[in-house]
Amino acid sequence: MKLSALYKTLDKSSRESLAKGSGISPAYLYQIATQWNGRRPSVDVIGRLLRADSRLHAEDLISEFSTAFSEWPELKEHQMHDPKDTDKIPVGPTDVITKGGRA
Repeated sequence: MKLSALYKTLDKSSRESLAKGSGISPAYLYQIATQWNGRRPSVDVIGRLLRADSRLHAEDLISEFSTAFSEWPELKEHQMHDPKDTDKIPVGPTDVITKGGRA
């Protein structure tokens, strides 16, 4: 079961109990369960949630909180592309490179 689905079924005291059992605040539990402002739990918090409630399953939480690499704007600049001549870094004179580092 996904956290978002479980959260909807819990009353206030059950939510507080799940948060306490996971070592997080009820407010943070709300934020990650609703993905408020894009909030996602760390791997550590996911593990604690799994241990706190047997209705949660790792596969569901991973699919709920994972995003395709291409959707992460902060990583787009690191995606692979074909190098251009301007991307190449000169490392030394050509004759040094072709002779195994000896001039």
